[in-house]
Amino acid sequence: MLKILHLSKLSSRFLNKSIACFSQPFIQKEYQFISDDEADYEFTAAFVNEADFQNFANAQTIEEVIKVYQENNLTPQKIHFPVFQICALLNRNPETKNELLHQFITENVLPSFEILKPSQSITVIVLLQKLQNKSYNAQIKKHIEQNLQSYNSKQLPHIFYFYSKQGWKMFHIAKILKQQLRTSEFNIVGLCSIIRACYIESTQLKSIIHSDLALKASKSLITKIDDMTAHQQIAVFNQLAKMKLHQSTSNKQFPLLLYKLAELFIQNLGKINLHSKLKLMESYQFVINNFPNTLFEVLFKSIEIDSLNSQNKLRLYLNLKEQKPFNRLKDDKMQHLFNKIKFDEVTENNLLLKLLDIEFGRQNSSIIDSIIVRLNSAQNLNSKQKIEFLRVIIKQNKVSKYLDQIKITNDHLPRLIDQAYYCHRYVKSLPSQEQQDNIQASTQQLMERLQQLESKSKLSISHYILSLEPYPGDPFYEFINSEIKLDELPEKDYIHFLLRLNSQNHFNHELKTKSEMMAPSLDQLQSIINNISNIDYLNDKLVKQISKWLVDIANKSIIDGTFNIHLLLNLIFKIVLYTPLYTLHTSRGTVMQSIRELLNFSSTQISQHQGNLEVDLYLFLKFYKSFLNLDVKTNLIFNICQNLCEQMDNFEDLEKLQIAAIVTDLNPNSFMNLQIINAFLIQILRLKMDKFIFIQIRTKILLYQVKYKEKLNCAVQISSLEEMINQLKMELIQFNFTQNTKEHYYDGLMTLLDYDAWRIGIQKVENDGLSDFIKLHFQNLNESLNMKSMRPGLRTVIRIINQCENKYLFIQRYDNLFQQMFSKCKQVRNQEIPHIQACLDYIEFAKKLKLSNKDIFNFLINQIQEQENNLKSTQIVQIIQKFAELKIYAKPFYDNLSNLIISHSKQYSRIELLDVMNAFAKLGYFNQELVINILENTQQELKQLNNGVISVQTLWSILTSFYYFMKELNQNLFSRYEGIIVHLMQNVSQFVYLEKIQKVPIIFRQFMDIYNLVEFSGHLNIQLNQLQQEQARLIVENGKTQVKENIIPNQKSTQQFRSLMKFLDKNKIEYKMHHYFDSQYVDFYIETRRMIISVDNSLYVTNDMQQYTGFHYINEWILEGATKKYELKSIRIKAWQWLQMSEEQKTKILQL
Repeated sequence: MLKILHLSKLSSRFLNKSIACFSQPFIQKEYQFISDDEADYEFTAAFVNEADFQNFANAQTIEEVIKVYQENNLTPQKIHFPVFQICALLNRNPETKNELLHQFITENVLPSFEILKPSQSITVIVLLQKLQNKSYNAQIKKHIEQNLQSYNSKQLPHIFYFYSKQGWKMFHIAKILKQQLRTSEFNIVGLCSIIRACYIESTQLKSIIHSDLALKASKSLITKIDDMTAHQQIAVFNQLAKMKLHQSTSNKQFPLLLYKLAELFIQNLGKINLHSKLKLMESYQFVINNFPNTLFEVLFKSIEIDSLNSQNKLRLYLNLKEQKPFNRLKDDKMQHLFNKIKFDEVTENNLLLKLLDIEFGRQNSSIIDSIIVRLNSAQNLNSKQKIEFLRVIIKQNKVSKYLDQIKITNDHLPRLIDQAYYCHRYVKSLPSQEQQDNIQASTQQLMERLQQLESKSKLSISHYILSLEPYPGDPFYEFINSEIKLDELPEKDYIHFLLRLNSQNHFNHELKTKSEMMAPSLDQLQSIINNISNIDYLNDKLVKQISKWLVDIANKSIIDGTFNIHLLLNLIFKIVLYTPLYTLHTSRGTVMQSIRELLNFSSTQISQHQGNLEVDLYLFLKFYKSFLNLDVKTNLIFNICQNLCEQMDNFEDLEKLQIAAIVTDLNPNSFMNLQIINAFLIQILRLKMDKFIFIQIRTKILLYQVKYKEKLNCAVQISSLEEMINQLKMELIQFNFTQNTKEHYYDGLMTLLDYDAWRIGIQKVENDGLSDFIKLHFQNLNESLNMKSMRPGLRTVIRIINQCENKYLFIQRYDNLFQQMFSKCKQVRNQEIPHIQACLDYIEFAKKLKLSNKDIFNFLINQIQEQENNLKSTQIVQIIQKFAELKIYAKPFYDNLSNLIISHSKQYSRIELLDVMNAFAKLGYFNQELVINILENTQQELKQLNNGVISVQTLWSILTSFYYFMKELNQNLFSRYEGIIVHLMQNVSQFVYLEKIQKVPIIFRQFMDIYNLVEFSGHLNIQLNQLQQEQARLIVENGKTQVKENIIPNQKSTQQFRSLMKFLDKNKIEYKMHHYFDSQYVDFYIETRRMIISVDNSLYVTNDMQQYTGFHYINEWILEGATKKYELKSIRIKAWQWLQMSEEQKTKILQL
């Protein structure tokens, strides 16, 4: 029988108490004002009505709670009930923690955490948050990370806040919450928790994502403002103000919620207690200057200073001291207030520390000294206050006087160094010269004291200094330079100094030189790489240096005859596999040159190696998958695979299949010895295995041999391949998902798809149902696929399309399937914001397959916009180029990208900037500031424009952009950049590679646009100077023969234009046909006796048919010149409309 304690009146009052601080007694400790355990009271009310909770409701001590749990023999799934009551008891008395509670948590609570439901686990998290035990928190972190998708919009804010209190990385949770705020309903407690967590994070790290998240949460609170408690209102007002969102958000917005709250506080002024008034006044230190000051004024007037006790007078003094100038009292009144404070009555250490941090008046120096003496001997300072005390004595220049009294030990020194470091590093940001001088003097005194330490202590301190970032004028790294003999360090210390120093950007030239001369032995480097994933300060600089060390050691070992290619390869695999992707790339987003050199170096060594490679096959297979994400051109994979194929007898059958799966993905042209490759593949075909993977790989091999039979010099019967195709189909029909993975099933379908793509180009095949089979069986995976799991499949499809001889027919046959695959990008786990590269992969897929889905494109744009401040420069260029090819017009998005490019233009190569300008011009997006920025950069180095193709693109883009600016903005930039235009015209006039670029239609079209434009330039308002006119004449003369003899005769008109000519012939209208180039065909226009008739086509409009592209604008310009030259009217027909018109409509639009 359950032993139940009855619910007492005390616990009932506790559960239902109000948290409104308007009516609460004055709270002394600041950290209590911002509650760490604010609860969702709707949830609490439901929780306490649970029958199982009644067992614990009357327990008045932690011991009683634990006893009831043990006596009732409750299951681990109900551990959250006693945990909730323990939380309630700790709320009443935070000091009740004991050994019995520790035992209960370690033996009962933590082991049960993984089996609790998300709503139940939040209760445990709240308890652990109160206990602040890092060991407890670490034990549940992994489970939380793995199950983030399980927490809903009521629960995830608690997780977010919990992470912020631990100082854990929470960027990924912020992204999820930011997404959820769009689609899910959050309650007030959740929104307040989000803001509170973002505020805590902002005190440590200025992150745009957290600022944007706090702003979004504040917008959601506006409609709930009347339902917020007073405590919540004041806390949110204070936190949002302190975050300075008008400076830290991506759009520099100031929260509208603060205006609403300020009005509310004025209305309820009589209900606000003193502490709340001071908190609200404090907020005015951080708001924008034009924020209404009415609230501050009425708050200050309502405070009766003479009736305050000394502690509250000090609070008011500190508050006013830090206010903006227009809210401060005059100096004499401030001093009068200071003199009224009886400091021996002030018992709160935080207030005294705050005073020492901001008060430097010489008239108050005796009081400051007395407070320092008092705090130095205080026994009740917590760890945070002790650190703060060290900082203020540095700012007060009291280090030398009190250094001995503080009784500094090796444990205290890092704290003192830490405070001196931050004070000294940011000394110039302090408001007064006196404070700056104090810190300089204090730091000098500290460094002198450090130099007097014994060698062992110096080494210990230097280890700590290495965790700090160097800066100009840094005395701390100078201490290492002058006091530590790097070449005499013990091995363990040497490795630490080696890695730390080489991960830093040094301003101390002598120390920088010393660190560059340091190098590990092979054994030491091997140990470093084996443990590379455990280096928490690993960055791209250190990875670059590790790669360089590896190449240097390898080169030396080649000379002395000790080179080990096997070890080198395995170490390379580990570098690529176990370092974060960002450390392998430069800040621009390209793979680091040192990594490229390392991969190419190893590739060269393998090609020269005699004998077998002893590589860790498991590592190699993982490396291959990671390698696909690196944009590096190297034969490394080919050379490794060829060597592995040579030693085929050394592998198990399953390992052979894994190698064959890679080989058949590769282009045979890059293998040095195809006989070895084919012999290996033939041996695989001879294996006898029952497994699905063997049948799938066997089919893939036969298809590979059929595709490349001439290169492989092998005789493969197509009938054998067809037999395997049928067998693979049967295996897919009978596929057992419990014995095989979904990846195997998917690979099987991709092999069938690859086969169908090949035979479309080779054979005339009747519809045998294979495409229907693939589409049907894809549905078995459809539900389980999401954005992440679909990505490898997209890459496979792109590879298949690249190899397909009849791409158009293949894409047409599987259009619905590809659209289905493409739509998977919207399926993300728990509404997470997907990685930028994933979005780029889907855009590339859409570009390759010419897919069009406005809804999905908008989704991808939104996902990228959420992370636009994390975009690398190479990614921005890729996005713009791909979107331009897809003709996707998104002005706000392009405005933001343009601003990013303008702000960081030095991170872009000039070719990249020109690519951006050309892509935007083709798309019809024109940003004058961006174009001018790019051209200003281009003027500095015109040699890069000597390439013919680049010259055509750039001149076309400039002419198109300038025309738009002239027509739409009344801005003429031709004379400002006449030097660039003349240089480009000279290159284009000598452009003699027309035959070579007829396979590049867009470049050719741009050349023809330039040709036609300059031919009509005399009739346009281009205002070319004499030199430009001469170059324009040369372009026409040099191009005329090529255009007439080689271009026009080989072109075909569009369906729409042929329809137009047929209509004119039918109506017996005489006309002449003229030409200029389109994306794939010549674009024709017709000249009648009275007018010029042109037909717009798809090149002239964006994907959604809502905007004109750059080709439309330059075409319009050309026609303007043509109509003026021939004194004719112009009629433009939209291509997508012409074929849908009736005879009557056609007659009317042509004015016949």
